Amino acid sequence: MTITLDNVHNLLHIPIHGRMLDHDEAMGQERAFDLMTRLLAMSDVDVRAEIRTESAGHISYPTLKRVYEDHLTEARRLDDPHMREELQERARRRQWCVRSFLLYLVGCALFTNKTNRHIDMIYLDCMVDLQTIGKWSWGGMALAYLYDYLDDYVILNNRTIAARTTLFMGWILEHLSGPYPRKKNKEWTLKRPCAGRWLTCKGHKVVHHYRSWLDHLEVDDVRFSTYGDHREIHLFQLIVTYLG
Repeated sequence: MTITLDNVHNLLHIPIHGRMLDHDEAMGQERAFDLMTRLLAMSDVDVRAEIRTESAGHISYPTLKRVYEDHLTEARRLDDPHMREELQERARRRQWCVRSFLLYLVGCALFTNKTNRHIDMIYLDCMVDLQTIGKWSWGGMALAYLYDYLDDYVILNNRTIAARTTLFMGWILEHLSGPYPRKKNKEWTLKRPCAGRWLTCKGHKVVHHYRSWLDHLEVDDVRFSTYGDHREIHLFQLIVTYLG
């Protein structure tokens, strides 16, 4: 029993087909400088300051929020363009605005880290062409990212969790009928992601409580198949059976 692409597909409703990013090499300053100036239209001065503060391969959430707001303000100012140059500038501003928003979104929702302060710039590679952003396997990348952090979860004295916590928590609530407090979301429908089926309540502050519960987990505590009613809306994807 483990978290699979089928779980991602049903819990989150994000793409599980497409390209995956290569995270093997750390991003250098030149690469980060190029991405921030070319795809987010940040000034040279602001980029150098960000690199000094957050390291070469990252950008902070406050900076992303400011970039988004600046481009949004300018795009709205050009809402009724009278010249061709103004129309082109509005289109550019809108793209920079969308990229900064999407980078903020995937950082908060898909690829969180323990700093809870910044996002890896590598994900901008998926946003060069906004028309093809759906061709990336966001679900596959989120699952791989989660498994990478699962190595940290099993360390005895670890008290924090990063990575795709919505996916992880959604999977627990959907498949494990243990002591974690929950209640059904009355507003949830079959057309929505299964991660919204449950509402969490106040849990235990001591992480060892959950470790003890997991150590004593029985077969009867696990719900192996929970997406039967959801298959009519969200069809089974053959890719989840692939190996290698």
